[in-house]
Amino acid sequence: MLIDPYDENCLDLMYSRVRSLEAGINLYLLIDGVFIPGLYRKVSSAIGEESVRLLFETLPSCSAAVRDVSPFLVKIDAAAWTDVEDLLRYCDGFPMTGAIETRETLVELTARLAGWCIVYAGNQRFNLRFPDTRRLASIHGALSQKQREQLTGPATRWSYIGRSGNWSDLTISASDTPPVRTSPIFTETQFSLMLNDSEADEILAVLAVQDRLPNCRPSQLYATATQALRLVEKASLTDEQRKAWCELCLGQAESTDDAVLIGKMKHWLETLPV
Repeated sequence: MLIDPYDENCLDLMYSRVRSLEAGINLYLLIDGVFIPGLYRKVSSAIGEESVRLLFETLPSCSAAVRDVSPFLVKIDAAAWTDVEDLLRYCDGFPMTGAIETRETLVELTARLAGWCIVYAGNQRFNLRFPDTRRLASIHGALSQKQREQLTGPATRWSYIGRSGNWSDLTISASDTPPVRTSPIFTETQFSLMLNDSEADEILAVLAVQDRLPNCRPSQLYATATQALRLVEKASLTDEQRKAWCELCLGQAESTDDAVLIGKMKHWLETLPV
């Protein structure tokens, strides 16, 4: 489990949105398939292939293995709610669920979002993980205004299930901006912002594999790790030392007060080998 379980009203809120859509507006779920490989096959079987599109389908040499981990869009409506609810329950506890309201068709929205799956920074090519709801807000915040409009286009609402298991919304404005025609290029500053945003999750993932995490809600673990990294931001530490400091803070969660942790940090830094 990478985020908190759904809030008790989470699914009801989505059903309410499905039932109250304005005329001409479509509602799509954006699902990050990497967390449950092959899930799109079950969804296609239950809801219908015509309502599902893979974002990686347009990539060169898109194999069956690549399709199984591709983000995908699902067009939903009230008539298919039972199947939609089943899909959402599969995703409970994973940072993989977004919801987009837009006048674009499924084909149009797929083409728009697929253009952002592969981006460039410093002449390097990488997969932009915007369907991962832990990354979405930071990625959106790092984009230029033009890039944001290219990503969202005429969408009137983009929601996602965040770390606390509740729906959150990006701040967007509908525009007639056409999709990107070539892979977007990020500046060094943009890339750095996105890279730094993922550090706490990467450390938590390593500690989880090593079975060294306390029994706390994922949102609490992330908040503690983020606070720990913020406090040592100006210290010259190795990656291993940063992980060790996070683990220390995670194991001493009796206080989340900066002043207390700063005192612990000063003592801890004194114990490090010169």
